[in-house]
Amino acid sequence: MDSEKVERLRERLLQCSVCMDEYKDPRILPCHHTFCCSCIESVVQSSSSTGRIFRCPHCRSDVCVPNGGIKDLPINFYIISLQDELGSLGYSGKCDVCKRDWLVAQFRCIDCDLDICRFCIHAHRLETHTEPPKILRVESQRNTNQYTSCHICAEHPDETQQLFCTTCKQAICIRCSCSGHKQHSVIPLSVKLQESQVYLQKKLDKLTSEKRKVSKAGKDLERARANVEELCDRCMLAVDAEAHRACETIMNKKSQIVKEILLSEKKQLSDIDNALKDFKAYVQRIERGMAFLSDLQDSDICLEVVDTFKIFSQKLKTSRNDFVSNHIKIQEHQFLPSNWSHMFSVNFGHSRKFFHFGTLGALSVKNLCLSIDPKKLDIVLKPRVIIRVLKSSMFKKILQFFAVFLFCQLLFYISDVTGMFDTIALVSQDTYGRMVALPLDFSRFLNHTLQEISKEL
Repeated sequence: MDSEKVERLRERLLQCSVCMDEYKDPRILPCHHTFCCSCIESVVQSSSSTGRIFRCPHCRSDVCVPNGGIKDLPINFYIISLQDELGSLGYSGKCDVCKRDWLVAQFRCIDCDLDICRFCIHAHRLETHTEPPKILRVESQRNTNQYTSCHICAEHPDETQQLFCTTCKQAICIRCSCSGHKQHSVIPLSVKLQESQVYLQKKLDKLTSEKRKVSKAGKDLERARANVEELCDRCMLAVDAEAHRACETIMNKKSQIVKEILLSEKKQLSDIDNALKDFKAYVQRIERGMAFLSDLQDSDICLEVVDTFKIFSQKLKTSRNDFVSNHIKIQEHQFLPSNWSHMFSVNFGHSRKFFHFGTLGALSVKNLCLSIDPKKLDIVLKPRVIIRVLKSSMFKKILQFFAVFLFCQLLFYISDVTGMFDTIALVSQDTYGRMVALPLDFSRFLNHTLQEISKEL
């Protein structure tokens, strides 16, 4: 049979729709759809809370897990016979990313047309594409040893890295543990990889919770956007309804008001749209991280996965800070119509009134600040004018002046009630009198002493 026809048959009949790879231990469900046994176990673990009922990934019908587990599902011998007839898929390409000769490419990116090894595929999934790439797993004709990391020791090329030094944070071989890392804390590399698997699962749970919070914040933003549109539309309709009842002199004023409202709406919608862009970009990055962690197999867990995801987490944190730092100025317009005659307008700052022998209506603008709580990711709407006044330096100086004034008034009141001022005045007069009388007494004593001395002489 032609090789192209064989490949087309293999792709159409022998490819699992979950792992996008050729069937391994194919099992058939009651809905007559076939999947790999390991893929069904992954679906049960990720989607079923009880482990007894799950949904078919293809038709979404409910499937009960047999009492003996997934392995009790019937084997699809038709798929196995087709695999025997068409033969196994072989491939021996090298990685086009790292160019390491001792590694065989086990993946192929359809979008980039590149052969990628298992150590480079993680960074390629997270950073190279803005959307999840189309990646196929390919079989290898070369050595199929299960490498858990870069297995060749840099200092001892004839040794494989089977240990992990927790002191130096690196993988080492047995000879390294007996020489340079002799006094360090060393654990088996498999134990480190199990810890890494637990760490990545916690990260997946954290990203899931983060996405839930951000989705809620995004819905609040969308509601705020709809509220702005609704208020502005309602205000314009009210103004338009009242303006049509007025004469031609009112129509000019009506046009100015509509223009101001449209400019305010355009600015507010632009600010909210910019915040939504940051929100959608953040959600998209979270989904990429979730998809990456969800697609990880046990054999994919390696040190490169942890290092790659740490870099991705830092970028995700930066993107989150950009999202929660948005502060949007909101103006809630409201127009209250009333009876009118010949109209002119007076602007009182926050409220503009149109009147002359009766008013056309009152246009009020409420200035608010829409911000995002960085911890709970809730939308917070606060008035801008009060906050600006409270934080102004003039307001603080006025508070300081009133505090000093009240303190002085309290001091004068206490002194007046207790007679402290009279006591201080008496003590001051007595002290002053004694200080004046002291030199006179001393001079008299000195004159008397001199007279006595002169008599004796």
